[in-house]
Amino acid sequence: MIPPDVIEDILRRVSIVELISQHITLKKAGHNYKGLCPFHNDRNNPSLSVSDQKGLYHCFSCGAGGNALTFLKEYNKLDFVDSMKVLGDLAGIDVEYYLQNQQDILPLRNKLKTMHQIAQEFYVEQLFTINTPQTELAVRTIKKRKLDKKTIELFGLGFGGVAWDGLFTKLQSAGFKTDEIVLSGLCGKSENNKFYDRFRNRITFPIFDSEGIIVAFGGRIIDDSSNAKYINSPETPLFKKGSLLYGWNLAKDTALELGNVILVEGYMDVIRMFQAGFSTAVAPLGTGLTEDRISFLKHKVDAIILCFDGDNAGQKSTYRSAGIAAKLGVPTKVALLPENEDPDTFLLHQGPNAMAKILDTSIEAEFFILESAKSKLPDSNKFLQDVFEYAIHLEGDSNSPSLHIKTEQFLKKVSEILLVSYGSIELEFSRFKEQFLKFNNNTWENSYTDVETKTNKEFQEEFELLSILIMFPEFADHVASILEPSDFYNEESQEIFRKMLLHPEFTAQDWIISAGNTSLISLTSKWLEAPDIRIIKNYAVSIRIKSLKKKRDLISKQLINSDSQLNAQILEIQTEVIALKREFYHL
Repeated sequence: MIPPDVIEDILRRVSIVELISQHITLKKAGHNYKGLCPFHNDRNNPSLSVSDQKGLYHCFSCGAGGNALTFLKEYNKLDFVDSMKVLGDLAGIDVEYYLQNQQDILPLRNKLKTMHQIAQEFYVEQLFTINTPQTELAVRTIKKRKLDKKTIELFGLGFGGVAWDGLFTKLQSAGFKTDEIVLSGLCGKSENNKFYDRFRNRITFPIFDSEGIIVAFGGRIIDDSSNAKYINSPETPLFKKGSLLYGWNLAKDTALELGNVILVEGYMDVIRMFQAGFSTAVAPLGTGLTEDRISFLKHKVDAIILCFDGDNAGQKSTYRSAGIAAKLGVPTKVALLPENEDPDTFLLHQGPNAMAKILDTSIEAEFFILESAKSKLPDSNKFLQDVFEYAIHLEGDSNSPSLHIKTEQFLKKVSEILLVSYGSIELEFSRFKEQFLKFNNNTWENSYTDVETKTNKEFQEEFELLSILIMFPEFADHVASILEPSDFYNEESQEIFRKMLLHPEFTAQDWIISAGNTSLISLTSKWLEAPDIRIIKNYAVSIRIKSLKKKRDLISKQLINSDSQLNAQILEIQTEVIALKREFYHL
């Protein structure tokens, strides 16, 4: 037996329009498609209506109708299993795996669902009925975010508790085996074989599938400790983070009714948007927005509004997501937030009316890309980097003529802005794309300016360290004990390291997909095995020393009349440099 949620996931991924179009000709008719019904003699008057958004077809003459599964069974005369195999191939899901392991998988998945429900009850109880200093701090943290009771209950916020193994003990007493509990991702096992609660001392955010079943959790620290700010459940037989959107279980009904979704970046963004009345907000889990998730939304809504953070990282995410959406033919707009604001902070500072204005004045994604890139002029190199990055995601790796036409139309607009021939822009794009394909279909290389090339060499040490952390994120906390993000001289390095500390759940593949610097990404292949900790410490200490020296030199330039306060700062910096050098040369 194939698990019901796997069947649902397959049907979500398959475009019923593309499936039926393989057998009959469909033409666009408003939001739907029409064609001659294959289930009766429908020669002249197309009576079959197909809705990609709803995943259904219906004939107004003979009454035939259903979903993609029904169509395959009726049209190709296939049984349920063979139909699901065909649909699974189209969706990229191995149905055979579930058929071969059905006796083991279904009971295990049911156990995992039960454990997650027990965990949710435990976390809510810890937040609302257990009185400890840490619980009070968790409550204050939530109140500080100005979340009301209705919102807290709607999203199921809780607290992981104080005890190291409170949930573990509860799950054991409920009859679950230790290996099942660890497999659930709710608890872990230390090197000295002791079990611990993964979300201990954290505010918890349950993650639901589209049917409202809890399949994972996110957790946020309640203090300013050096621990990662957010952590997520690891992937399990129940949870694949790339296949879900946070908040979709709550947003789907309104989104289907209104025909659009607002895509934001994080848990708190979604929660704040809902509390403010914007109930179609959803966010990707752990990774950036993937083609799979945009494809899923394509079959559900008519349009997407991207409302990402107003910093450089948010802008890069917008470029990438807008490119993929354009490739898939999903109408996309961009809501522009002020610099260094995200939906959560913007709503806190400005309120719902200001957010409504931002959303109402959102602009077409392609217009946003071009206008943002034009701000880089007269530096045509940086302008081209931005527009070519978008064009690469727009074109993707598809050989579809329609996508080539879309890319060609976009590049013609680029040539008009620069007042150069389309042929020269096409040639430059080909060169840019060639550099891109050298490394990874989802990354690109800054190959246009000597300054960038020189900079990459100058920051080699920073990139070496970050490439190790991309492959082995477990070392990030150790590096954070030596370095702060501001110690990195390169701004991109600062952003990447800051994001590493905020998202320890990111895998190497997540970084390779989202990062925009191939000089960094290409280094990761050097670290297929974890290096000696001394190598990591060498890099960290060396970067810290350089950072301190830059600070010292800056203060020295400010010295006037031997200002005693500045002299004291220099002395303090010099003392740390000497101490670090001693450590560095004795590693």
